[in-house]
Amino acid sequence: AFNSALVGIVHAIAHSVGGKYNVPHGLANGILLVPSMRFNMDACTERYIMVAEAFGVERKKDESDGEYLERALNRMEKFISSLGIPVKLRETGVPEDGLEECAQIALSDPSILTNPKPVNDPSEILKILKSAW
Repeated sequence: AFNSALVGIVHAIAHSVGGKYNVPHGLANGILLVPSMRFNMDACTERYIMVAEAFGVERKKDESDGEYLERALNRMEKFISSLGIPVKLRETGVPEDGLEECAQIALSDPSILTNPKPVNDPSEILKILKSAW
């Protein structure tokens, strides 16, 4: 799967919070998935439309791609919440004052090189982390 789909920003950030705060990698990915997808939405709209369809989200008449995908991401958030796992990084013990360091660490993670949207600024990663916190 890694060789076909690559892993991008969600894994880069999950590596940083996992390494720094012992958050299990799968859990970190689950928490960070939707905020990372929101970040990447404009860079891979067609792929995310396939995800929306797989989640059974029907497109409304005259709905823009952005509106449609936002509804799909909201559905994904509800699905993740239904699993009974933590849905925010703060629930796993990640302190808010550690987010900036995690953003810096994630920026140097090799997984970020395969992100569909180029990432060069830790403040972009920090926005994702704050959304997930």
